[in-house]
Amino acid sequence: MRKRFRSSLVLAMILMGGIPASVDATSQVATQTDEAADKARVRAGYKAFTQGDFDTALREWKPLAEKGNPVAQTLLGLMYSSGDGVSQNHAEAVKWYLRAANQGVPDAQYNLGYMYSMGKGAPQDNIHAHMWSILAADKGNEEAVRLRDVTAEFMSVEEISRAKRLAREWNPEME
Repeated sequence: MRKRFRSSLVLAMILMGGIPASVDATSQVATQTDEAADKARVRAGYKAFTQGDFDTALREWKPLAEKGNPVAQTLLGLMYSSGDGVSQNHAEAVKWYLRAANQGVPDAQYNLGYMYSMGKGAPQDNIHAHMWSILAADKGNEEAVRLRDVTAEFMSVEEISRAKRLAREWNPEME
C-alpha cells in the first residue's frame, strides 16, 4: 500500500505544471528551458527513486527544492517523512511540505495537513490540519477529503469555522 501510494504521488507530481513563464519573450524562452531541465531532473530523480537509488533521487531533487521547485519540495518532504534515503525527520518533512503547500501543491497540502493532524514534525493542530485538508480537497485530493472529515469530528464548531476562514484567506506564494 505504501509503495503504491508513494509511486502514484510521485507520478502525479511529475505530471504537474511548472512555474509560470515570464512576460518578456527572451526570459520566457530561458524560463521554458530552465523548466524543461528541472522537469528532466525531477524525472531522473523519480526513476532513481523507484529503483531504490535514493541517493541519486536526493541529489536530483534537493537543489531544485532549495531553489523553490514545489514538486521537488513535495518529494523531499516525502523522503524525510518516510525515511527513504535519508534519516526519517518529520520536522524536515514539514518544512518541505510547507514550502510546497504555500505554492498551492495539493499533495503537499494534504501531507502537511496529515502531519499536523498526527503531531508529526509539528505540534498536533486540528485547525491547521483541517485548513490544509480543505485546500487540498478543493483541488480534488480524495485523501484530503477524508482527512478533512475526520479532523472535523474532533473539532468544535468554532475551530472548524476558524479553519475554514484560514483556508478562505490563504493565498499561494511563489518562491
